[in-house]
Amino acid sequence: MWHWGHTPHQELPFEKLVAELQPQRDLSRQPLFQVIFTWQNTPHEQLGLPGLQVSGWPCPRRSAAFDLSWHAFETPDELQGMVEYATELFDAATIERLVESFQCLLTAVGRDAQKRISQLL
Repeated sequence: MWHWGHTPHQELPFEKLVAELQPQRDLSRQPLFQVIFTWQNTPHEQLGLPGLQVSGWPCPRRSAAFDLSWHAFETPDELQGMVEYATELFDAATIERLVESFQCLLTAVGRDAQKRISQLL
């Protein structure tokens, strides 16, 4: 069972976890996991300071942090997403198929939220 929320060791730095677990290292991949999924659903409030206008600055990456990263951003009107991937492992057509499959799954969940995901696939 996966527990969401506060866990006893959530403040443990990732580097310390890797040092403690001492996984067999392969420099061609991440030490503990290769895929990450993030869901950003905290309200986004514009930072305002008197006499100062603040805006975000895009920071493009030159390489993927993980083999496959899914990022979902919840807004009041829609769900937006972004996928980052290692081009050495995936081609654009494969990622497009994954995204299309995910969109179909979300649509099916929207039609019948009471069903288990395994029943929707």
